[in-house]
Amino acid sequence: MSSLSYAEYVSVVRKEGASLAGAGRLGLAEPVPTCPGWTVARLLLHVGRVYRFAAEVVKTRASAAPATPQRPAEGADPVAYVLDGLEDVVAALGEVEAQTPVWNWSGQPAEAGFWARRMAHESLIHRVDAKLAHDVAQVIPADLAVDGIDEALDVLAPRAFSNGVPGLSASLHLAAIDVNEQWTATLTPHSIAVGHGPSGARTADVVLRGKASELLLVLYNRTDLDAVDVSGDDRVLTAWREEVHF
Repeated sequence: MSSLSYAEYVSVVRKEGASLAGAGRLGLAEPVPTCPGWTVARLLLHVGRVYRFAAEVVKTRASAAPATPQRPAEGADPVAYVLDGLEDVVAALGEVEAQTPVWNWSGQPAEAGFWARRMAHESLIHRVDAKLAHDVAQVIPADLAVDGIDEALDVLAPRAFSNGVPGLSASLHLAAIDVNEQWTATLTPHSIAVGHGPSGARTADVVLRGKASELLLVLYNRTDLDAVDVSGDDRVLTAWREEVHF
């Protein structure tokens, strides 16, 4: 369930996209530790292409998946490329309302609001990636982190599990100690069901407690497990980190 307004999501896209580009200005050749094999330059080119795809979907009010945008031209400046894509997607989102009918790949309502939210978290997580490449401390507002956890569990994880996640039949409980939010994800190799509230902690196979921002980064495999308090069967987390990738 979305917890930010449409305008707030668009604002996050703009802010986080600009911060991502700013990381590119710190250096493009650095390897990105959370995206093995990628440099900052490749990360920016990837996000710029995603922005163009989302902008095309929204601008055309697509009713089905459009063609994937062409790859950036050889020698394209990654910072300029991601900023141009950012301008495109922010402009496209600004021309519609949240409920405007627009295709998306998930089981969520086919509305423009999906893309505002998805691009907000795409921008946030890849900003984290780019800043980590330069060893810059990360700050994620708690309300945005909570919404990111919701989206990861309700939107991204079902897509991963639909393709099959071998060895994951367990329950995972997350408790955000800074904002008093809790989730329980019941996992099978082909499904995920999510509940809210503290009751799942009593029976969960593994429980994670920490700040919402750290729980979000753990779900995305963007930080080490020692960033949060873990109790229970840590084999569940090992399987998650090996098999579930956003």
